[in-house]
Amino acid sequence: MCRQERSRQRVRSHLLAQLACLGRHTVTGMLCTGGRPFADWSADYRLYARNRVEPGVLFDVVLQDVQRHLSSHQPMVVAMDDSILRKRGRKIPGTAWRVDPLGAPFDVSFTWAQRVIQISVALPVDASGAARTLPIDFVQAPTLQRPRKQAPEAEWQEYRKLRNEQNINRQALLRVNRLVDVCSRQAADHPLWLSVDGRFTNSTMLKNLPSGQVLIGRIRGDAKLYEIQTPSTTSPPYPLPPTPCFLPLPQGLMAPTASLTRFRLQPGEHPSSHVMRLRLHSSINFGTNFGRRASSIITLSQASRPSTPCS
Repeated sequence: MCRQERSRQRVRSHLLAQLACLGRHTVTGMLCTGGRPFADWSADYRLYARNRVEPGVLFDVVLQDVQRHLSSHQPMVVAMDDSILRKRGRKIPGTAWRVDPLGAPFDVSFTWAQRVIQISVALPVDASGAARTLPIDFVQAPTLQRPRKQAPEAEWQEYRKLRNEQNINRQALLRVNRLVDVCSRQAADHPLWLSVDGRFTNSTMLKNLPSGQVLIGRIRGDAKLYEIQTPSTTSPPYPLPPTPCFLPLPQGLMAPTASLTRFRLQPGEHPSSHVMRLRLHSSINFGTNFGRRASSIITLSQASRPSTPCS
C-alpha cells in the first residue's frame, strides 16, 4: 500500500478517522477527527497529491473478505456505474462541465464536477436474496482537454487518438479487466456477474468482455434484436439490395423487441395485481455492430392499459 512505514501509519490514522468522522469526509475533517487540528498538515496533503497510496490494495482486501462469505461456486455480483463529484475550484485536476443529473428534465443544466467510475460488490445478507453493496473500485474518468482552434493539425490528430483511447467505456473495460485479474490472483472460484446501466451496454463492452463473464445490462425498449443465423437459414426475411450496401446487414431473423412483448391489462384489473412478464431470447445479436458473439437477452415487459375508444 505504501513504501514507507510513516506513510502507512498516516494512512491507517486516516482510515480510522473516516469511520468516526461526523462531518464532511475531507482531509481536513479526518485530521480534526484524529485530534490533529493544530498540527502541520503538509505531510497529510502530500500523501495524496504525490500518489503515495495505492487504493487498489485496500479494495482488494475488501473483495477477498467478501469472497469468504460466498458459498462455493456462488456467483459474485458486482455493479458498475459512473457518477460525478461536484467541485468549485477551476484548477482541480479532472474537473470539467458535466451534465447535472439532478437538473430539470425539460432543461439541460451543467455543473462543474469530476467524473468517476465506481464498482461495488454485493454481499448477501440473508437467504431471501437481500444484499448490501460494498465499494471495491473507485477511479476518476476525466475527459481529454480539447486543444485550441489555432493548434497545429498534429496536435488535433493526437487529441482524436487519445480521445478514443480515454473514452469512458474503454476506461470502464480496463477496470473490469483489472477486477478479473484480481479474482484470478486470489484463486476465486466464483463466476463474475457484472451489472451495468445502459451507458455501458454497448459494443465496446460486449465485444471486449473477458470470456466466461456475465454482463447484465439495460437496453432500450425499441432496440433491434436479431437471431443468430444458422446454416439452415437459406434466405433472409427481406429482399437483398441489388447493389452493395454500406450498412451492415443483420444476421438472422429479427426478434421481437421489448416494446412488442408488452401485454395489456384486462378491463377492471388493477396495475398492482399482475405479475410482470419475462421473456428470454437465447442466441441473440444485439444490434448489427456487436460482432458474432451470441447473447441471451431477458426482456422485462410492463403492462399497458387497454386503449379506450374515442367517442
